[in-house]
Amino acid sequence: MSIWRLEDFYVPEDVSAEFSAAG
Repeated sequence: MSIWRLEDFYVPEDVSAEFSAAG
């Protein structure tokens, strides 16, 4: 079980784009 941090919930547009491309 990993500890979730606020940073994990909020991701910059750049990171979000990477997830979209990967997903």
